Parts: sequence; structure tokens; C-alpha cells
Amino acid sequence: MTTIRPDAPGTSPGMTEQVDPVGARVRVSGHLTWQGVDLLRGTVESLCRQGHARVVVDMAAVDAIDDGTLDALRALPRPDGGPGRAVMLVHTP
Repeated sequence: MTTIRPDAPGTSPGMTEQVDPVGARVRVSGHLTWQGVDLLRGTVESLCRQGHARVVVDMAAVDAIDDGTLDALRALPRPDGGPGRAVMLVHTP
């Protein structure tokens, strides 16, 4: 099942994420801001709480990224405190 979440309050117009909770994949599109990173952090943490050890974030449809936001995504720790990172970024600009 795939759900689509439109812009969260405070994010730039056009930023969306499509979440596949079974496959632990998130497809992001639009302009990624700090608020968008916060939204993604919550999504990653939620997927990890559901038992996923790794979440794939597909950035192929992102058309703009604010300075530092990509580094913030790469630095996301595992919510369970275990070793390694929970986030795998693919198709990053």
C-alpha cells in the first residue's frame, strides 16, 4: 500500500513524499527544505518503529535542495540506537 502525503505545514510548495510502508521506501519530490527533512525524519522513524532496519529515500524527483539539508538526511541515526544508519539515499542530485 502506498500513501501520498502532500505538503506538511511549513514546507515549501510542491514538496511531497510517497511512502511505501511495506517496502520501507519513501519517494520525495519538489523542493527539500529543513522542514521537509524534519518530515522525512518522522517518516523514517515511523518506518523503523514498524520493524524496518533500513529505509530507502528516493530523491530522483527532488528539483531543489536547501543548503545542508542533504547532509542532515545522511546523518540521521537509527531511531533504535543500534549501529549503522537507517537511511539509504538513492538518486541524489
